[in-house]
Parts: sequence; C-alpha cells; structure tokens
Amino acid sequence: MLSNNVQIRPIRETDLLGVQKVAHTTWFNTYNKILPEESIQKFLSHAYSLDHLKKSWEEDIKKTPRQFYVIADKDSIIGYGQLTERAPAEYELTRIYILPEFQGKGLGKRLLNQLIDTIHPLQRMFAWVEKENSVGRTFYQSMNFHVEKELQDNFFGTITTLLQYARK
Repeated sequence: MLSNNVQIRPIRETDLLGVQKVAHTTWFNTYNKILPEESIQKFLSHAYSLDHLKKSWEEDIKKTPRQFYVIADKDSIIGYGQLTERAPAEYELTRIYILPEFQGKGLGKRLLNQLIDTIHPLQRMFAWVEKENSVGRTFYQSMNFHVEKELQDNFFGTITTLLQYARK
C-alpha cells in the first residue's frame, strides 16, 4: 500500500540497491513468459550490477537536468526511469519499471511526465519494447507513443522482436 510520502526525484547513490531489487523483481515478472530465465539473468547481472548502476548514477549527477529518477515510498524504491540523449533534443527512455504491486496506480505516468517535464527542448522521445510485452505496449500507447519500427534482436542468445515506440 502506498503511503502519503511518495516522491519522484533524481536518483541518489543510496538508491542503487533499491533500483537493483526493483529491476530483478520487475524483469522476472514482466519477461518470465517471454524470455528464458538464463537470458534475463545474464542481462540483469550486466545492466543492473551495482558497478553498472553506480556508473549510471555518476554520469547522471553531472547532467543538467538530471535524467535518472526514482519513485520512493518513504525509504523504499518502488520504481525508476531513465532517459538517454541520443541526438540533440532526441531522447531514448532506456528504462522505466514499477514494482508489480504498485502498477496501475498512475505512478508510471507520473514518472514519465516528470522525466518529460525536465527536458527542454524535447522534440522526440522513443523507447524499445518487447513485442510480447502487452503491459508495456499498453502503457506507451496510453502516453501517446506510436510504433515507428520493428526489428529482430539477439537478447543474450534469444532472438526477440522489438518495437520502437515514439512520440513527438
């Protein structure tokens, strides 16, 4: 249950372990019927190692505006999102995940809107979504993203289909 103390704020170094825990929970919840467990484990051990997260945080604190945010409920991290600039005024939403028990409460929309509101100018934003991730696809569609392209990807030994959702 959410408290009245929910904050959406830039990530702090003390949040890294919480982000890692959210990643492990949400990735298995989201992709366990789409991707093999071994592929998920390989990805998480790389992209969400504490060293990798610390590097992401160290890069983010140098940016103005900040582009890596968390959702904190009291002292617990329950979600996170990160933008990466790919070209002037063009950003990729490289990660956005909310713990399953807090999904459907508008937190993902609040987080994405917070990220969008921090970036000026913003001409285009995009995200890659696994084609079979119906929850993710519904989320992006509800936020006025549309499919621009589809491609095959080798995800740690598993061939998957990704959709690029974008909005201007």
